[in-house]
Amino acid sequence: MAATAACGANDGSDRQGSGGGKSDDAVPASQIEVGCDDSDGATGEVEILEASVIGDELNVFMSYQGLCAEHTYTVCWDGGFLESLPVQANLSIRHKVTDGACAGTLFDEVRIDLSTLADAYRASYQTDTGTIYVNLGETRSLYDFTG
Repeated sequence: MAATAACGANDGSDRQGSGGGKSDDAVPASQIEVGCDDSDGATGEVEILEASVIGDELNVFMSYQGLCAEHTYTVCWDGGFLESLPVQANLSIRHKVTDGACAGTLFDEVRIDLSTLADAYRASYQTDTGTIYVNLGETRSLYDFTG
């Protein structure tokens, strides 16, 4: 499932602090898509500026080069865990941009629903609780969950 956001001339200065708190204008929580392919036409690279886990969501503040137009985000996961203590899951964010009137560095906040990871962990490791390092670009966040 993809999330959609329209960006404005946001320079990132109107963020709700740097503690990963939820912003009222954040994109609704995105679902993780397992085994993304190239059929969605996503082309853009994003730079992860900050990521933090609050409850069952990963809050991500990112920047990218783009147009002032509607952006569609897809959160991708290959469906596997890297065996370590705790296990790791590698996510990526892809975005697709429609035509727009201006270009430059844009900033957005997106929330990612991590329940897909928790469900896969429960099924793989036959336990109700767990801890996963969620890797997104160069950032790593610790996700603890219970039944």
